[in-house]
Amino acid sequence: VWIKTVWSVFVKVTVAGNPGKLSAMPKRSDAYMQDRRRQILDATIVCINDQGWNRTTVDDVATAAGLSKGAVYIHFANKRALLVGLLERNIEQLEARAGINSFEALRAYMIEGLEVLDDRRGWLLCVGQMEAQIEGVRDEEIQQMLNRASLRLVDIFAGIVARLRPDMPAAGQRSLALSLVLIMDGMRSFRTISDSLSADAMRGVIDRQLRPLNPAVRG
Repeated sequence: VWIKTVWSVFVKVTVAGNPGKLSAMPKRSDAYMQDRRRQILDATIVCINDQGWNRTTVDDVATAAGLSKGAVYIHFANKRALLVGLLERNIEQLEARAGINSFEALRAYMIEGLEVLDDRRGWLLCVGQMEAQIEGVRDEEIQQMLNRASLRLVDIFAGIVARLRPDMPAAGQRSLALSLVLIMDGMRSFRTISDSLSADAMRGVIDRQLRPLNPAVRG
């Protein structure tokens, strides 16, 4: 489940299951090292979602991952490196959204996770992610990464809009794409300070903004 925002490509809302325990392996192959790195990043997300970024420590991540603290440091030198790792991974995953080629797939992508945002845990998730984002923008390198991710997200949405509405002027396509990104980001930000938005209300806002792309409405 993802909160669909510029930041959404950065931190996953939920992780299925426990990242697991470290298995004894005599040889640290590339696949093994990649698996350990993925395990640590998944554990970092669990910690952020449970207690926020500010309270999360490398020790917490190690415990959640079922690894020693030293094993975490093999892959990530410090807490900042975990933040960079999360951003790099989610930027990669963002590219998968570039293949959306139908209104139904776009709508499903945008409304996924609304039920999570609607409950008490949704507030905790949004606040934890906001803390990490604020920490990130204080760092010039991370801020540049976030900026590139933001621009890429708008480009991806503009491409989706262009495929669904090739008759729309390019400026209109990009404007609509930007509005979709901002709506998702706005809902997540609003959720950090208020519980007055229900899943149905958020779904209604998204559907209204998607009307220019909905063939049933346009038809």
